[in-house]
Amino acid sequence: MSILPHWVTFKKELQSVCVYKEIGIENIDRASIDICGLGYYELYINGKKVSEDILMPAWTDYKERDFSSLLYPSNDTTSHRIYFNKYDIKDYLKKGTNTVCVMVGNGFFRQQERYAEGDNCYSEELILGFDIGIKANEKEVHIYSDESCVYSENFIKFNNVYFGEKHDYAVFDMNMVATIPERTEPCIKTERPESPIMLQDCPPDKVIKRIPAEKVFDNGNRKVYKLNETISGHAVLRSNGGNIKLKYSDYMNEDGSFVYEYTGGNGQIAFDEYYNTKPGQILYPHFTWHAFTYFDIDGNCEVLGADVVHSDCKQTVKFNCSNENLNWLFNAYIRTQLDNFHGGVPSDCPHRERLGYTGDGQLTAETAMLLLDTDKFYEKWIRDIMDCQDIKSGHVQHTAPFYGGGGGPGGWGCAMVVVPYKHYKRFGKKEILKEAYPNMTRWIDSMVSFSENGLIVREYKGGWCLGDWCTLEKVTIPEPLVNTYYFIKSLGYLIEICNILGKKASRFEELKTISEKAFKNEYFNEDNGTFANSIQGADVFGYDLGLGDERTLKKIVDIYSEKGHFDTGIFGTEILCTVLADTDNYELLYKLLNSEDLGSFAFMRKNGATTLWENWNGRESRNHPMFGGPAKHLIYGFAGMRYENGKFVFEPHITDGLEYINAEEESERGKAKIYWKKDNGTITIEAESDKEAILKFGNEETVFTGKVNKTYNI
Repeated sequence: MSILPHWVTFKKELQSVCVYKEIGIENIDRASIDICGLGYYELYINGKKVSEDILMPAWTDYKERDFSSLLYPSNDTTSHRIYFNKYDIKDYLKKGTNTVCVMVGNGFFRQQERYAEGDNCYSEELILGFDIGIKANEKEVHIYSDESCVYSENFIKFNNVYFGEKHDYAVFDMNMVATIPERTEPCIKTERPESPIMLQDCPPDKVIKRIPAEKVFDNGNRKVYKLNETISGHAVLRSNGGNIKLKYSDYMNEDGSFVYEYTGGNGQIAFDEYYNTKPGQILYPHFTWHAFTYFDIDGNCEVLGADVVHSDCKQTVKFNCSNENLNWLFNAYIRTQLDNFHGGVPSDCPHRERLGYTGDGQLTAETAMLLLDTDKFYEKWIRDIMDCQDIKSGHVQHTAPFYGGGGGPGGWGCAMVVVPYKHYKRFGKKEILKEAYPNMTRWIDSMVSFSENGLIVREYKGGWCLGDWCTLEKVTIPEPLVNTYYFIKSLGYLIEICNILGKKASRFEELKTISEKAFKNEYFNEDNGTFANSIQGADVFGYDLGLGDERTLKKIVDIYSEKGHFDTGIFGTEILCTVLADTDNYELLYKLLNSEDLGSFAFMRKNGATTLWENWNGRESRNHPMFGGPAKHLIYGFAGMRYENGKFVFEPHITDGLEYINAEEESERGKAKIYWKKDNGTITIEAESDKEAILKFGNEETVFTGKVNKTYNI
């Protein structure tokens, strides 16, 4: 029998419904449910919520839809899939009559109002499918979502992923999930979705923790509360009765008014509204999240705090050192990345766009995989990238799941190769490489079609063809330079992947040689060893490809030693930091990461940020992880902790300005710690590993298991 064979729908005008099924049980040995509610659902049995998972199932490119109404229309033909969830429900059932209630809301599936990117709605209807399997006395029965189920409207009168929710408790409240109300209607049979339906195995979204909120403004009618960090989640209230309205923002003016510029502008203000509440009711949104530092309240209630909501990806690496700017960078990156983990998608920002931009995602994938438990998270997103690829041409969209948005063929499309490659390097699984390999090769075909004489010079007519993005000043680095860099870099990864999988790489080697020659002929100055006049980090692109020489590296060091800050965009910044680390220029890397100039991370900190910005000057979103990739060098480089060939290797890089560093990892690879400290011309290094490890310093190597403590002259 197929997965979830029976599906139902409801009146289109309802924004959210509660679906009911009564089950009579005499005996029970085992019981489970397969369930999918689109957009989102919450499952209750006898009034008790099944699982702490929320915003389920994970977001995907659910089904075929018309792309013509997008801001940037597409003629691509993409793939689709839908996830269902499985839960053991034996402990929720009792002997006798049981009431199953499923609350269904819009989610991304029926996203009907949107600030940007055009119409992205997949469906005008909410739909639900479930299959309850109960086994007793060697017999198994199945109970389905069919016309025997009934439904009613509920208290959620409006729910929108980007805006918020409106609840009306005049008739209904949360008690309705425990018993079937008097007025219901039979569910309407609908067709099973045509897309493949698969079991979700990526981490679900959850309420991770609740943090306090401090009242910072009160004029009698309007009260403003502040968190000590910018989060994704929602405020939680206890009503004293009446109507209560909230708005969310991440910045506030001195007079208490909110700044909405960074979260979507005045056209997309995040809110929650609760009408006809009763004293004692706990209030929070069910089918969205907000991203905020501040929220205001108009109404009579008690603030219980704010729930932090994101995909349940545990932090696996910790870091602190003597420099507060570096500590801020590490913690701000972690916070920003987690704020942008929802539904198995690494988004660009958790408020204004909420899109899985492939450029942003590939840039930060390695760092996220290092610092967070993201194996299954990125496996899921890799499949989203595969689904957003044009079946015919191999072109990869700029967002995955595809939801509109601009980018470029190189820095964005390369996610099809880069993310599976980085996933393999971190988690060592060949399976995802095998699965994605045909998609990688088709992406190479698309890039060849976008090339002239070995350079990537275009994308689709009328579409975007960005090179670097969000440079300090207006972007002037040539787009073909950046796009060709990523083509060559990806070809290098693909050649390595071929060796891993035992496949022929000759075609990719030939393409790489052709594009390397074209890149060097077009951009390299033989007289002085620079690329494209060294504009906005152009030299680091060429040098990282191995096409420069010692003069190129000297120019890079000279330019950024003099500047003392970044002028590069999202790609150039990541590559610059990597080149400096790879060439042991840690003093300069430290200088750039510690700078407080405009064009630096510490400039964000100095201006009150707790999350990373989209632009160096603070314009647009202020909760954007795309610049955060260099945080990995705090661990790999300055702390000197990495994992190679099944062993932890400790090789710290000592720089002026750093007096000590603590770093530790606890993951499926094992447990490891390093602490180093300077003291009167010496450095003491304490390292610890639960398996055989290596400590390297100077010309000395120490192989150990357990703990080691060494002191060196410096």
